[in-house]
Amino acid sequence: MVEYARMRTEREDDGIEWRLARAENVEFPSGSVDVVVSGNAFHRFDRPVVAANATRWLSADGVIVVLWSNGPLARDEPWQVELSRVRDEWLERSGAGERIPAGAERGEYTDEIVFRDAGFDRQVEHIMKVRHTWTVETLLGFLHATSFASPAALQDQLDAFDTDVRDALLSVLPSGLFSQDVTFGARFARR
Repeated sequence: MVEYARMRTEREDDGIEWRLARAENVEFPSGSVDVVVSGNAFHRFDRPVVAANATRWLSADGVIVVLWSNGPLARDEPWQVELSRVRDEWLERSGAGERIPAGAERGEYTDEIVFRDAGFDRQVEHIMKVRHTWTVETLLGFLHATSFASPAALQDQLDAFDTDVRDALLSVLPSGLFSQDVTFGARFARR
């Protein structure tokens, strides 16, 4: 994706500089960045470290934006409970569960508190719900885009994983159509 983005930047001459690094380790000159954005990944970072870094990177009126959604692994619908069961089983079976960082569930140390502790006193969150219908194939596509169930992560276990997911979902809803209210959120934080 970074290589694709670099090619697009060259073609569009949009002035974006693309870097591939851990958010905790990347460096930018103080005050040189207007916006820091994380799309559905902030929970995987060492959130206090990244928020502290952002206070250095951002210009005086810069903003940090965290985007998120609940996705199909929420446990609101019976099919989601079953999908989450299979996911949890595969996290254990593949060892991928060990790669989930401590604090990823956010718990009582919410993003709002992380940002406030880093000096981002002005915060606003916007939330929107959309009814969405998945199929087995679109759910597998979603799962394959995650770090634990990507083809690279599962390798020779990919077909077995797909079979387990397919069988579990169709045992709950043989129609193969799985609806949910997807919640999308965006938190904007400024100093």
